Amino acid sequence: MAEHDRAVGEPGRPEGPAAALDRLDEPDETYQRYLSDLHRIEREAIDGRLQPAERERRREETLSALGQHVMDRHPSPHARLFAGIDLEPELFPKDLYIPSDARPSWVPREQRYSLEWTSADAPGLAQSKWASAATGRLHVINLVPSNTSAAGGHAQAAVGIEVRPKHQLSRLTLRPELSYTWGYHLDTPVVGSNVPWSRVWTHGQLRLVAQRQDPVDGTFETYLQRRIGLWSRSMTEGSQMSRVSESGPYPSSDPGLIFIGSSGSNFALWVIATAYVSKDDRDPDPKNRSVCQANLDVEVPVMSVEEVSLT
Repeated sequence: MAEHDRAVGEPGRPEGPAAALDRLDEPDETYQRYLSDLHRIEREAIDGRLQPAERERRREETLSALGQHVMDRHPSPHARLFAGIDLEPELFPKDLYIPSDARPSWVPREQRYSLEWTSADAPGLAQSKWASAATGRLHVINLVPSNTSAAGGHAQAAVGIEVRPKHQLSRLTLRPELSYTWGYHLDTPVVGSNVPWSRVWTHGQLRLVAQRQDPVDGTFETYLQRRIGLWSRSMTEGSQMSRVSESGPYPSSDPGLIFIGSSGSNFALWVIATAYVSKDDRDPDPKNRSVCQANLDVEVPVMSVEEVSLT
């Protein structure tokens, strides 16, 4: 056997590209444990094994710990791309934007993320929402608590940049380079035929939003937006349990957000992670309550804004 063949195919060899494939599908065990804990808390509450105060305490602690875990994770190789490139500052592409704390340090402030946002809490839901312009990370988890019979709403988090067109009239295209992981956990009990059926819903999406600043009063108004769907699922009572998760990149076929701008205008451009959950339990028996939970994590290491003059 040639030396090259031994290096590629030798069982148990710890280095090389093939060895990295052994880790390709390794789950984030801590992340999965927190998700399972959230579901377990709701099931224990439904079964009457948790008092309300204990349920609220454990739920809040788990949501907070999960969000902190996501935001503290080491950045992906994609996010570290520019840190390892030896570029002269004047050669750094003028249409690229990176997180505010990302390397290399000489990238000007005007080409860094400057905006972050999380949505207000929706009534009747338990939510965790994190956004970081420093790292480009977004995390949302949305849960209809077991003690709530009917509620619904969105959990959202976003990072963004401010852009001033250079030409008198131009076409601008926002395209993020991002990776995402999403999942949902729907759990509806099996009930008798005489029990009113209920329903749970969830869907998730990425949103690209352009806002234009009013030159008179300085407020920002929505100028244009684009939605990229990631998942959508509904279940009725008696379907039992469905737990799904997926990962992927920003779709290469998506054209991005295209809009017209002019010099003198100021635009805020956003990437938003959105997870929606809703349920409607019709059975008054608290032991027949459903659980509806969804999560979405996004890492946005780079945004590009291409500008083409129309004059």
